[in-house]
Amino acid sequence: MFNCGFGALADSSIDLCPDDLREAIDALNHATYASLNNGVQRAGFATTQAAYEEAFGPIFATLDRLERRLKSGPFLFGDRLTVTDIRVFVTLARFNAAYHGLFKCNLRRIADHANVSAYLKPLIAIPAFRDAFNLDPIKRGYYSIGASTRPASSRSASSSSGRRAEPESLDSRQIEAQMIVQSRAFKIASRRWPPEDFSKPEP
Repeated sequence: MFNCGFGALADSSIDLCPDDLREAIDALNHATYASLNNGVQRAGFATTQAAYEEAFGPIFATLDRLERRLKSGPFLFGDRLTVTDIRVFVTLARFNAAYHGLFKCNLRRIADHANVSAYLKPLIAIPAFRDAFNLDPIKRGYYSIGASTRPASSRSASSSSGRRAEPESLDSRQIEAQMIVQSRAFKIASRRWPPEDFSKPEP
């Protein structure tokens, strides 16, 4: 669609979904959307603890798989920029600012994944990425939603008032409880996650 779906507005010199990679691109798009792109939303808007935990684990299982895959970078399909990079970028670029804190997807930061962090640098250096990305309105948009739209019962740690606790207000017992829940969710996801291995670059 990006190549030819917009008539004269499309740039035919850029092929983000080449025929020889189409099947592999579709498979990776499907996997990363379900667990990462949509996963952070499912965690953030979960209305039960079980739903939160179900979404939480696959997010970090996918980040681990991307971390291994990107050893052979610079992009997800070697040296070829594809639509998958665009789809993954929009979630990774928002992760630390919105999903890690506000949505409690906080087992690790993007900075804790060396290859994923390195992957973002050449992407944001591309003018089309850089010119389209502005973190300030993203943060204003997410934080304007407010904690009241996401029940505290769906969080791994919350204050007794029913509002989600910010990190500085957590005591040691709350932090320990949060870590236990997150570790349990991650272990469950590791057992249940589909057997596809992203670590090996596609042909």
